[in-house]
Amino acid sequence: MSITLPLAVMQQWSKNVIDLRHLLHDFTIATDHSPFLRWDTALEQEDGAGIRVALLDSGIQLQHPLLKGAQIQARDFTGSGGVFDRSGHGTKGAALLVGQTDLRGLVPACTLLVGKVLGGDRETSAVAIAQGIRWALAQGAQVIALPLGRRQSSPLVQQAVRQALAKGCKIFAAAGNYGVDVCLFPARLPGVVAVSATTLAGVPLSWCCQSQVDCYAPGQDVFPSDLAGGSSINGSSAATVLAAGVAALRMARSAKTRDEVDWRSSFDQTQLTSASSSDSSSK
Repeated sequence: MSITLPLAVMQQWSKNVIDLRHLLHDFTIATDHSPFLRWDTALEQEDGAGIRVALLDSGIQLQHPLLKGAQIQARDFTGSGGVFDRSGHGTKGAALLVGQTDLRGLVPACTLLVGKVLGGDRETSAVAIAQGIRWALAQGAQVIALPLGRRQSSPLVQQAVRQALAKGCKIFAAAGNYGVDVCLFPARLPGVVAVSATTLAGVPLSWCCQSQVDCYAPGQDVFPSDLAGGSSINGSSAATVLAAGVAALRMARSAKTRDEVDWRSSFDQTQLTSASSSDSSSK
């Protein structure tokens, strides 16, 4: 099936510049119902200043041109000896959040905390993920994006997630790209926002999870092909990063207006109004 990209997206891509806010604006018009990610024009003036967002992924290429001028702190938890991103997956996720040049990220003025928790072949180490979550929390992260997942649960990661949620941190995790019935860990944990992916027209991707999903967001054609390189960031990974970015913008606006963050206005799901849930609750 062919998908026609929104006009705003095509126009920006033709100029080799893309503003993800326009993409999400068009996505909201195309979907306009729960549980799809919603864009709010009230966020247009926000840039994430004062908000600390953590991205736990494959590391980052700190000298990447898209990230020049971004406020980034990074730490390695894999024992690789550095935060360098061999796959490019984490760097693309960082650009979606704090891109400064040809790709304008959703929260370009936020402080981005990058934890390298995935190895060169993106293997998932429970120890590294748990350490990354705790480090992010210690650094004051208000939003944590986990564009990763594993089939096996981990008590170590679950404990770290509980601690973060108890501190009021919002966690977004990829539901997974292993078929419609497979929701990965830690996305399936209570209190974590499980994010899956759709096309820009709001059609769920057939290879992405569609079970226990809290929020759907664009996960295809969100990163300009001429800026790509290395590992792709399609599917629930890209969707997770975008959902976390919108949450950070809402926090930035809330800090100015002193209004409580209303998660329902982003996801239209009342179960997302609480940053933490008891272990006995279900997704």
